[in-house]
Amino acid sequence: MRRWRSYIEITSFPIKVLFIATIMLGLSTLILNPNFITLVGSLEAISSGARVLKYIASSIIGAFPLIFLMRIVNRREDDPMISVAALVGYFTLHILTMFINSTELNSTVFRSTMGLILDSTALGNNTLLAVNPIYTGVAGSLIVFFTTRMANKMISGRSAYSVWNFVDKQTALIFWSVAFSAIGGILIAFTWPFVVQAVMTIFNFVARDLNNPINLFVYGIVDRISDVLGLNLWVRKLFWFGELGGSWSDAFGVYHLGDVGMWTGQIKSSLFSLGSGRLITPYYILNIFAMPAYLITIYQAYTDKIEKVKMRAFIVVVALASILFGTLLPIELFLLFSAPLLYVFHLGITGILFGLFTSLKVQIGYAYTGSVIGATPGSLFDLMIYVRNPALQKSLLVLLLVGIVTFLAYLAMSTHYYRRLAVNFVTVNEKDSMIEELLACLGGLENIKLFNSSLFNLTIQVYDREVVDFLKINHHYITRIVESKAGYSLTYGACSHILWMEIQHRLKELSYQQSA
Repeated sequence: MRRWRSYIEITSFPIKVLFIATIMLGLSTLILNPNFITLVGSLEAISSGARVLKYIASSIIGAFPLIFLMRIVNRREDDPMISVAALVGYFTLHILTMFINSTELNSTVFRSTMGLILDSTALGNNTLLAVNPIYTGVAGSLIVFFTTRMANKMISGRSAYSVWNFVDKQTALIFWSVAFSAIGGILIAFTWPFVVQAVMTIFNFVARDLNNPINLFVYGIVDRISDVLGLNLWVRKLFWFGELGGSWSDAFGVYHLGDVGMWTGQIKSSLFSLGSGRLITPYYILNIFAMPAYLITIYQAYTDKIEKVKMRAFIVVVALASILFGTLLPIELFLLFSAPLLYVFHLGITGILFGLFTSLKVQIGYAYTGSVIGATPGSLFDLMIYVRNPALQKSLLVLLLVGIVTFLAYLAMSTHYYRRLAVNFVTVNEKDSMIEELLACLGGLENIKLFNSSLFNLTIQVYDREVVDFLKINHHYITRIVESKAGYSLTYGACSHILWMEIQHRLKELSYQQSA
């Protein structure tokens, strides 16, 4: 668990970048939203700026696996060349998948990675076609991470000149990174068809009956997992805009594919009860009700008054971003790396929401704005345009009631987790062991002068620093200890608030005994 707790520190930067990109994307999508234009109007200069902003944000989101790779590969090494080696390896892996292309793969799994595209004539094909690499999402980043680390270990124990006199260690690092990443690309090219086949088996099962709550339960879980893995385009292209999501022909004979495609066409025809929108409805609950409830729980974990003031503004901004722009993915990533058990709970509730709304025949889609990557469904503004629509009044009421229940469920579960379940979940009596070791290294309860907690850290001031001995603490539980003039900051992860509550209780008992 200690290693898992350290992941949030490693991934915090790419998650922050992704969060900023989603806000940019949400803002630009809001400006370009047909509903917004209908209510407010549009200026060409503002619309052009919004399109530029949307393209930038979409590009950053699309490059998230590479940003993630750059961060994790450089987490321990100070040599900037290891990042260069990882970048070269990332391109090498994806280029190999372009040359070893399988005709058995669905076109959905191919996508231009950082502008990589190949003229098929270079492959000896007389037909002019554009060949894209296999898009591997985070999986490709992890493969390149391990190949780069392997290359770095190979050259780390060698002298300054590793192979020949004119080949230094940095050049050797690039060479071996390319070689190992090429092998990784070959493995991806030959194993990816089996991965796609397994995923398509699940997709076909779901698409067999989109009116079945069990199928939609499975879809909801797969949808969120694929988003975290960076493979959400599979779901969006096949279900949102493909035949797996259904089809509908309007009065003019125009054929609309996919759940979002059908909703977009049916809205134009003022039709609201034909079944489309079922794959979007739970997003409103997750963005508007569930994520703000979780953020409130995060705020409650801070006990220092000054820190609470700082966090209050941040929590309000993130909650508003979730409600107005639909910033679901970065919050989910934070949840996965900081509280895996809560993430499992989140997946289960997501699946239940998809199945529940299908059972209740409540479907509310969203206005598509022309970008698969830039699709941010489930914002409050998408609902505002439907408030006065009599055909959707019942659905909106059900949405509100389910949203309130979900808000309370997330608030209760998250609070319970950070106050009870974040420790003692795997090892019995783990909390008691952690507290006894911490008090032993601090010199006992009597030596604690000031004690506060945050989401991941304990901040402690002591009366006598001479008796503090952190050699007594088991570093299986703790990931980092920082000493400063303000005291000690100890990173225990999600269980920090639980430890604070227990020690605070003991401090009150000690104070009561002394006063008596």
